[in-house]
Amino acid sequence: MAIVSNLLTCREVAAILEVTPGRVRQFVTGNRLPVRGKVGTNLLFDRKDVRAFAKKKRLRGRPKKTS
Repeated sequence: MAIVSNLLTCREVAAILEVTPGRVRQFVTGNRLPVRGKVGTNLLFDRKDVRAFAKKKRLRGRPKKTS
């Protein structure tokens, strides 16, 4: 059971990172966040990977106009 407690669902990861589950899936398809498994349609993430990703600096919001 210790292995299961280290795994997080897409919704849990989204809550930790303060983004939407769709954005988490974008991180996965962009190879920025590794997936540890899949149960049905649910992606599973390792807690350590999510913590490391949360510490990285990310640009947020819409870019400013350059006119």
